[in-house]
Amino acid sequence: MENNFIAIDVETAQGKRWSICQIGLAIVENGKIVKTVSQLVQPPNNDYSPFNIRIHKITPEMTVNSLYFPEVWKEIYPLIENKKLVAHNASFDISCLNQVLGFYNIEKPSFDYDCTYKLSGQKLKEACKSLNIDLKNHHDACCDAEACANIYLKLSEQECSYINPKLNSKKTSRTNKTKKVVPSNKNTNDINFKNNIFCFTGKLSELNRSQAEKEVRSRTGLTQKTINNQLDYLIIGSIPSSGWKHGNYGLKIEKALELSNKNSKLKIISEEDFMIALENSTECDKGEIDQKFVSFRYEALLENGDFDIDSLEKFLIDFNESSNSHITAKFEDPNILQALYGRFKGEDVENSILFRCRIVKQFPLNKNIQEFINSIVSKLEEIDGVKGNFIYSEKKEGTASYAKLFQEIPSNIKLTP
Repeated sequence: MENNFIAIDVETAQGKRWSICQIGLAIVENGKIVKTVSQLVQPPNNDYSPFNIRIHKITPEMTVNSLYFPEVWKEIYPLIENKKLVAHNASFDISCLNQVLGFYNIEKPSFDYDCTYKLSGQKLKEACKSLNIDLKNHHDACCDAEACANIYLKLSEQECSYINPKLNSKKTSRTNKTKKVVPSNKNTNDINFKNNIFCFTGKLSELNRSQAEKEVRSRTGLTQKTINNQLDYLIIGSIPSSGWKHGNYGLKIEKALELSNKNSKLKIISEEDFMIALENSTECDKGEIDQKFVSFRYEALLENGDFDIDSLEKFLIDFNESSNSHITAKFEDPNILQALYGRFKGEDVENSILFRCRIVKQFPLNKNIQEFINSIVSKLEEIDGVKGNFIYSEKKEGTASYAKLFQEIPSNIKLTP
């Protein structure tokens, strides 16, 4: 490996890779960092995603007076022209450069680059810890570029490299990373509607609150507006308020958490699990149609910036147009799920985002659906950075009410602002 190179890192304002908001460089000559460069960039329309702000802490106010990328490129390109580039997860950083150059119709040079993620097989924070490198301010582009440069130099000194097993397995066994969960009634067992009392709080993403309460009552459940010892289930909407990321959940949730911690019968349930329970249960006046419904659910914990959101959204759009399915897709903050429901217990999800997708389609009763399931999974996991779990179920009873339920739920395939 070379001792003369430039380590580069970029941060993005949203899921689009052309939305660069910061570029960091660490210039290495004769095995030493001789200069670092940090440049804020105003992304197109100065648009930011809250998820990206949470990661790198760069806000629209910080870049409102910054140069747009074409002007920054005039300063950056002379520094990197004909130089070896090194990045941690170079497929992301180099892709960002190529996409932003294309966005502004700037000629794309041919980049010669290496990737410390492929060489180390570890995330940046883990690699720094393993190699005893100081990572001063993770997700500041300049600091990450400097850390990347030091990783490359350390690996050069050791004259060793490590092959990331995740990268190897991607080609040989795509399904090894995907946990197939056979259809079950687990969530129906967790949530029992009959004669139990439900309360809703927060903003629901699929049904409005009156519709959700109606679905509970149609399954012989009861609803109320207050939190008390008689309550069996508190359903929390999946659209968070601004205070949730700081642990400010509001009076209803805080009182429910207090009751739950006192061994109350009260269970705190996510909107996602509530919707699964609705799907797996049947209204009293159920009705039948001569069709079955297949519900496919997929979720993947993704590293912010390390997956191709454009391809993910394109898959949803194309599949929606070609399959005549009902699709809802969204991102959720795993930190909130960890705090409220105990999901991802013991895992570091600070830099992650949870992708969730549900696809519902009608089939003839005798239709084998395995090809349909396999096609969804294979197309999803061809997308760079996407690996997850899925469950699916076939519903043959109560299909008339099931069809009516999904008429109430709006389809959503838009992931970016």
